[in-house]
Amino acid sequence: MTVDRARTGITIAALAIPTVVFALFVAVFLFMTIHSALAIPLGQWGAYAVEAGVFLIAGALIWVKRNPKEST
Repeated sequence: MTVDRARTGITIAALAIPTVVFALFVAVFLFMTIHSALAIPLGQWGAYAVEAGVFLIAGALIWVKRNPKEST
């Protein structure tokens, strides 16, 4: 029974590590592609400004959705 649990854990870890690495790889290249596509019409600083605005809006939405503990 313990060996089955260990085997399952090792299998999950062996599949999860390459999956996470590949997902990070895809995310980095996606951001690089979006930045390059924005840099063509807007220039380098315009692309940075648009990306910063998107991240600020996403951060604000996450901040509003947070669920802090209410102190009474």
